[in-house]
Amino acid sequence: AQVHQLSCRLPPRCRGSMIRSRWTVLGACIFHSFLNQFMFMDFAPVEKESMAALSATEADINWLYTIALLAGVPGLVLAMAVIDKFNWSTYVIGITATMAAAWVRYIAVYSSNLQLAMASSALLGIGSSVVLIAFSELPARWFPDHG
Repeated sequence: AQVHQLSCRLPPRCRGSMIRSRWTVLGACIFHSFLNQFMFMDFAPVEKESMAALSATEADINWLYTIALLAGVPGLVLAMAVIDKFNWSTYVIGITATMAAAWVRYIAVYSSNLQLAMASSALLGIGSSVVLIAFSELPARWFPDHG
Protein backbone atom coordinates (compact mmCIF):
# COMPACT_ATOMS: atom_id res chain seq x y z
CA ALA A 1 0.00 0.00 0.00
CA GLN A 2 2.92 2.31 0.66
CA VAL A 3 4.10 2.25 -2.98
CA HIS A 4 0.56 2.74 -4.30
CA GLN A 5 0.05 5.78 -2.06
CA LEU A 6 3.40 7.15 -3.13
CA SER A 7 2.68 6.66 -6.83
CA CYS A 8 -0.66 8.48 -6.50
CA ARG A 9 1.11 11.54 -5.09
CA LEU A 10 3.79 11.61 -7.77
CA PRO A 11 3.44 13.88 -10.77
CA PRO A 12 2.39 12.02 -13.93
CA ARG A 13 5.86 12.29 -15.50
CA CYS A 14 7.37 10.33 -12.54
CA ARG A 15 4.77 7.55 -12.41
CA GLY A 16 6.25 5.81 -15.46
CA SER A 17 9.64 5.54 -13.78
CA MET A 18 7.97 4.11 -10.66
CA ILE A 19 6.36 1.38 -12.77
CA ARG A 20 9.67 0.63 -14.51
CA SER A 21 11.46 0.41 -11.16
CA ARG A 22 8.87 -2.11 -9.93
CA TRP A 23 9.67 -4.38 -12.84
CA THR A 24 13.39 -3.84 -12.37
CA VAL A 25 13.12 -4.93 -8.73
CA LEU A 26 11.08 -7.96 -9.76
CA GLY A 27 13.62 -8.86 -12.46
CA ALA A 28 16.50 -8.51 -10.00
CA CYS A 29 14.78 -10.78 -7.49
CA ILE A 30 14.01 -13.38 -10.14
CA PHE A 31 17.61 -13.29 -11.38
CA HIS A 32 18.91 -13.65 -7.80
CA SER A 33 16.56 -16.58 -7.23
CA PHE A 34 17.71 -18.24 -10.45
CA LEU A 35 21.40 -17.90 -9.59
CA ASN A 36 20.89 -19.06 -6.02
CA GLN A 37 18.88 -22.13 -6.99
CA PHE A 38 21.30 -22.94 -9.81
CA MET A 39 24.09 -23.02 -7.26
CA PHE A 40 22.01 -25.31 -5.06
CA MET A 41 22.53 -27.97 -7.70
CA ASP A 42 25.32 -29.09 -5.50
CA PHE A 43 28.24 -31.43 -5.87
CA ALA A 44 26.12 -34.56 -5.22
CA PRO A 45 25.06 -35.25 -8.85
CA VAL A 46 28.72 -35.44 -9.84
CA GLU A 47 29.85 -37.04 -6.62
CA LYS A 48 32.87 -38.95 -7.91
CA GLU A 49 34.23 -35.94 -9.74
CA SER A 50 33.59 -33.74 -6.69
CA MET A 51 35.35 -36.21 -4.41
CA ALA A 52 38.38 -36.16 -6.71
CA ALA A 53 38.36 -32.38 -7.17
CA LEU A 54 38.04 -31.60 -3.45
CA SER A 55 39.96 -34.61 -2.06
CA ALA A 56 36.89 -35.46 0.00
CA THR A 57 34.86 -38.45 1.07
CA GLU A 58 31.27 -39.20 0.07
CA ALA A 59 30.05 -37.96 3.47
CA ASP A 60 31.94 -34.68 3.01
CA ILE A 61 30.24 -34.09 -0.34
CA ASN A 62 26.83 -34.78 1.18
CA TRP A 63 27.55 -32.29 3.95
CA LEU A 64 27.97 -29.51 1.41
CA TYR A 65 24.22 -29.50 0.70
CA THR A 66 23.32 -29.95 4.36
CA ILE A 67 25.42 -26.96 5.40
CA ALA A 68 23.52 -24.75 2.97
CA LEU A 69 20.20 -25.85 4.44
CA LEU A 70 21.38 -25.43 8.03
CA ALA A 71 22.79 -21.97 7.33
CA GLY A 72 19.48 -20.96 5.77
CA VAL A 73 17.42 -21.59 8.94
CA PRO A 74 18.86 -18.78 11.09
CA GLY A 75 18.99 -16.65 7.96
CA LEU A 76 15.24 -17.13 7.48
CA VAL A 77 14.48 -16.02 11.01
CA LEU A 78 16.71 -12.97 10.70
CA ALA A 79 15.40 -12.04 7.25
CA MET A 80 11.78 -12.31 8.46
CA ALA A 81 12.58 -10.00 11.37
CA VAL A 82 14.26 -7.26 9.35
CA ILE A 83 12.85 -7.28 5.80
CA ASP A 84 10.02 -4.86 6.57
CA LYS A 85 12.26 -2.26 8.16
CA PHE A 86 15.45 -2.79 6.13
CA ASN A 87 14.06 -3.95 2.78
CA TRP A 88 16.88 -2.87 0.45
CA SER A 89 19.61 -3.81 2.89
CA THR A 90 18.15 -7.30 3.22
CA TYR A 91 18.08 -7.73 -0.56
CA VAL A 92 21.65 -6.48 -0.89
CA ILE A 93 22.88 -8.83 1.84
CA GLY A 94 21.20 -11.79 0.12
CA ILE A 95 22.58 -10.92 -3.30
CA THR A 96 26.04 -10.31 -1.85
CA ALA A 97 25.97 -13.64 0.00
CA THR A 98 25.00 -15.48 -3.20
CA MET A 99 27.66 -13.68 -5.22
CA ALA A 100 30.31 -14.37 -2.56
CA ALA A 101 29.22 -18.02 -2.47
CA ALA A 102 29.81 -18.29 -6.21
CA TRP A 103 33.31 -16.84 -5.99
CA VAL A 104 34.26 -18.86 -2.91
CA ARG A 105 32.97 -22.02 -4.61
CA TYR A 106 35.03 -21.26 -7.70
CA ILE A 107 38.15 -20.77 -5.59
CA ALA A 108 37.35 -23.92 -3.59
CA VAL A 109 37.15 -26.11 -6.68
CA TYR A 110 40.16 -24.44 -8.29
CA SER A 111 42.31 -24.95 -5.17
CA SER A 112 40.77 -28.32 -4.12
CA ASN A 113 39.81 -26.91 -0.72
CA LEU A 114 36.90 -28.63 1.03
CA GLN A 115 36.69 -26.02 3.80
CA LEU A 116 36.17 -23.26 1.26
CA ALA A 117 33.49 -25.35 -0.44
CA MET A 118 31.73 -25.65 2.94
CA ALA A 119 32.02 -21.90 3.47
CA SER A 120 30.48 -21.31 0.04
CA SER A 121 27.57 -23.58 0.99
CA ALA A 122 26.99 -21.57 4.18
CA LEU A 123 26.97 -18.32 2.20
CA LEU A 124 24.58 -19.90 -0.28
CA GLY A 125 22.22 -20.80 2.56
CA ILE A 126 22.20 -17.20 3.75
CA GLY A 127 21.44 -15.98 0.24
CA SER A 128 18.65 -18.53 -0.18
CA SER A 129 16.96 -17.41 3.03
CA VAL A 130 16.62 -13.92 1.57
CA VAL A 131 15.26 -15.38 -1.69
CA LEU A 132 12.58 -17.31 0.19
CA ILE A 133 11.48 -14.31 2.27
CA ALA A 134 11.73 -11.74 -0.53
CA PHE A 135 9.18 -13.45 -2.73
CA SER A 136 6.49 -13.15 -0.09
CA GLU A 137 7.38 -9.51 0.57
CA LEU A 138 7.89 -8.41 -3.04
CA PRO A 139 4.27 -8.47 -4.28
CA ALA A 140 2.92 -6.75 -1.18
CA ARG A 141 5.45 -3.94 -1.35
CA TRP A 142 5.86 -3.34 -5.09
CA PHE A 143 2.57 -4.59 -6.59
CA PRO A 144 -0.14 -3.68 -4.06
CA ASP A 145 -3.82 -4.43 -4.45
CA HIS A 146 -5.57 -1.47 -6.10
CA GLY A 147 -9.02 -2.46 -4.85
